[in-house]
Amino acid sequence: MPRRGRRSEAAKAGTPSLTTSAWNPTRSPPNKISPLLEGGLPDQMLPPVMLQEEPRVPLTSSGSRRGTGRRHRVETWPASRVTRRSCKLVLPTAGALEKKFALLVGDSHLRAIVDGYSTMPKGDFSLGVLASPGASAEELRLEVLDAVLPRPPEVICLLAPSNNLTASRTFVEAGVAFDALLSTVCNLSANVVIVDFPPRLCVEDSVQQLLRQEFQRVAAQRTVRYL
Repeated sequence: MPRRGRRSEAAKAGTPSLTTSAWNPTRSPPNKISPLLEGGLPDQMLPPVMLQEEPRVPLTSSGSRRGTGRRHRVETWPASRVTRRSCKLVLPTAGALEKKFALLVGDSHLRAIVDGYSTMPKGDFSLGVLASPGASAEELRLEVLDAVLPRPPEVICLLAPSNNLTASRTFVEAGVAFDALLSTVCNLSANVVIVDFPPRLCVEDSVQQLLRQEFQRVAAQRTVRYL
């Protein structure tokens, strides 16, 4: 009988040999995958795929979301007796009363003019400013009625009240309030002009456009220019 070769116990246990088809000198055996990855590799480990996308509109920069310019330090104003909001009326000096009197009426957008941080150019008019930050059209109407003026203004420039974007429940309601304000202003002066409110950063443009259209409709009914 042929003699058997001696093999160690480890050799007897042995490991399964690789077949010719399974072994390749240029390819390593497949690595084991952790049980945490048995469900598949995470997306970041997949091969990169190039996607074609349509051009996008550039996002608004962080600076413009904070505002369109610098804002001065807010001064403390007295509270109004009719609306309890802060309100301030600045009238021209006695020496300037010889000129024609023009009055600006609006909300917080006129604060820089009232506090003297923004100066108005000198001309043929003496300028007065009535501003109430956060005031709606109805509140501005009450402030105009309560204001004590040296004489009726030759012209009034009214800043359209953008606070009605939140103060009014509907556009019709905002139009009614704006019409009442415009009626009060027109009773003070025969020359009235309306300046559109600056865009709001926290309100949809479509909503602001609808409010502008309502204000323009009211102004057209009273034959008042809306700029």
